[in-house]
Amino acid sequence: MGSMPSSLDGNTSRLPSDAEWAHPRPWLRAHERAPPLSPPSLQRLERAHHRSRQRMVALFVAITGLLVGCAWTLGGGPLTVVALALVLMGFGGICHLPAHVIMIRRHAIPLIHASHSHNASPVSGHDCGPAFEGSLNLSTSKLDGIPAFPHPDLAATVSSLAARAGLGQAPVLYRLPDHGINALAAGCADHTAIALSDESLNALSAREVRAILAHEIAHLEAGDTRLFALTHLITELTRSAAQISLFSGLAIGLASGSSPLSWFQTLLFIVAVPLASLLRLALARNQEFAADLNAIRLTEDPIGLIAALRRIDGREQPPPALTLPWTRPPSDHPSPRQRIARLSRHCFR
Repeated sequence: MGSMPSSLDGNTSRLPSDAEWAHPRPWLRAHERAPPLSPPSLQRLERAHHRSRQRMVALFVAITGLLVGCAWTLGGGPLTVVALALVLMGFGGICHLPAHVIMIRRHAIPLIHASHSHNASPVSGHDCGPAFEGSLNLSTSKLDGIPAFPHPDLAATVSSLAARAGLGQAPVLYRLPDHGINALAAGCADHTAIALSDESLNALSAREVRAILAHEIAHLEAGDTRLFALTHLITELTRSAAQISLFSGLAIGLASGSSPLSWFQTLLFIVAVPLASLLRLALARNQEFAADLNAIRLTEDPIGLIAALRRIDGREQPPPALTLPWTRPPSDHPSPRQRIARLSRHCFR
């Protein structure tokens, strides 16, 4: 990123120069209080967010259409009804899957107040404290074998962001014992949770942590956790239908001398599997872009999120020198640099 000393529709917020990014702490402290986004900036963000949601709807319709096409080609109307019924049943199961079950599967640990020595419980938005400033340090102590988390101020930030996003209940906070700067949102409706990695809590400033939390809350507000799981289910059903059809058609063809599948059916089943995976990845990447834009609407602080993304970019491991671009598996997350470029284009002129 080059130096971009432009203003945000006339207010004093600007992107730091490359020299300032090399030592960002003094600059960020000097600009700790980001000025409110002007109406034109908010309108640009709303339009960009609306376009992202439209693309996501189109991608979801395309993924579902692939499943319907495979089911209809294979078994007509009855099999199509069965496939859609499986999707609805899976969606019902996703909606009722408790967030803490997902956190347990990821080995996340509830963040515990040090003061709750007899009644330890995960930190939630109901535990309100003053707005936190400066840097966060994950200082832990053993409390009946459970790591203690003496930062009630973090819960107040989550509560404030959740209320601004219109969530009925603030997410419960967990600690993710992962390396790297990482965060995870899970659950739906009023049973949600957010996990922050150890490095996120140790390495990021409070402003950057707030931006990361706003991004995860934006996912919960939009129902992205349900949509991601649902598209994964649809993609796996499409994969199963296509592979079963191809293998059974090949087996019957080898046994009888003629394949029961037409050339159109064979081509559809061959193309459906990689196409469904690519569409799901494209939808997930759009979810990330939309969550970034919505996070800025919640915080009105694009520099905080850009600072966090630059920190993530600086910690990512570069690919091996001999690795060709087309041999690397595609990611469901856009790179931090792509996200920074998108945010800069919409927020800074």
